[in-house]
Amino acid sequence: MRTHIELDDKLLNQVLQLGGFTTKKEAVGKALEEYAKRLKRDELLKLQGKVKWRGDLRKLRALR
Repeated sequence: MRTHIELDDKLLNQVLQLGGFTTKKEAVGKALEEYAKRLKRDELLKLQGKVKWRGDLRKLRALR
C-alpha cells in the first residue's frame, strides 16, 4: 500500500543506522512488525490470571 507520511528524520536515521537497514521502507516495515508483536504480547498479558491452565509444567520444560 502506498502512503505519504512525515517521519522524524533524526529518529529514522537512527533506526536505519542501528538496524543496518538500507531503505526507509525496510526500516518502517520492520518497526511496524515489531510493534504488532508487542501489541499481541500485551493482549496476551491481559489474560494473565483469567484463563485456567491445566498441564504438567515439568513435562513441558523437559521437552526443551
